[in-house]
Parts: sequence; structure tokens; C-alpha cells
Amino acid sequence: MRQLSLTVAALALALQGRLPTALAAGDAGSSAGNTTLAVATTDRLPGFSRAGLASYVAEQMRDAHLTDWRFQPAAANASPPDRVEWTFKFNPFAGGAVRQIAPMAEIERMFGVHRLVTIEARLYLGGEYQTVAFGQATIQGGPHDASLAAAIEKVTVLLLGENGAYRAIDRGRNEPAR
Repeated sequence: MRQLSLTVAALALALQGRLPTALAAGDAGSSAGNTTLAVATTDRLPGFSRAGLASYVAEQMRDAHLTDWRFQPAAANASPPDRVEWTFKFNPFAGGAVRQIAPMAEIERMFGVHRLVTIEARLYLGGEYQTVAFGQATIQGGPHDASLAAAIEKVTVLLLGENGAYRAIDRGRNEPAR
């Protein structure tokens, strides 16, 4: 009897032209609960190798505590169908002509270099692009950079969280986020 009622509901949605949307939405997370996303990075950051950065980003994504998703680093030169591609772009240095008292290399070693970076995370499911989330942070780089870790967690929540970009895809234009 339950199978019949589900079939009738699917038929009603199909007649209204909403079946693909309802299947894609998956009750806002039920389909996502079984999804493992590969984490790929396209750029390098100071203090990381390319493979090391993907592992670090996957770890930070797990620290965002999104129970509907699992994350693992992508294999080198692979594009799995279910993945998040991370891009890190350094913003232009805003330094001007400033008279230096000490050599710049020594200052950088002593205080570290803090640079503004734009972060972009693109979600692909089934090999098809879904949505993107952006963020910015002033980072130093390396696995002990708290600002970088916080920025990755924030962008992960903006992309996949309860009120994130992925959940907003199939909402109506006039329907507010809950």
C-alpha cells in the first residue's frame, strides 16, 4: 500500500512537472546523507604540497560537523563525479613604496607573511556542477594556521550547511531560507 501511495505521489509530481526537482532536492539532505565527496585543490598554499593541501582541506571540512556529508582527499589528477574543488587565489599585495629599515626577508621570517586570499569551493554531484561558495581570509599558510582552518570551515558551511548554497538550489525564488 505504501509503494502505491509513493507511486501516486510521484505521478502527481510528474504531471505537475516537478518530479526532477523533487528528486534533486531529496528532502533537503536525505540523498546527501549517503554521499562521500572527494576534495580536490587546484592551487597551492604556503606550507603545503598539493596532496597535503587536499588532505588538510578534507580534514577541515570534517571539522565543520556536517553530518550529511563525508569528505576524503581526491586522488592526484582525478575528477571524481562527486567532489568539491577548492581554489585559493592570493589577492594583490596592497603594499606601496615604503622605506624599509630591515631586509624584507628577515621581517617575513620573524613575523610571518599574512596575505589576503579569496577562497572558492565548487560542488559537483554526478559529474555536474551544482553551486559555488566564496570566502576570504588573511592567512599565513601551513597546517597550524587557525585563520585558514576557520575560513575553510566557514566556506564548507556556506556551501553544504543547513542554509548553504546547495540546499538553496531547489527552493523557489520567493521562498525564504529556513
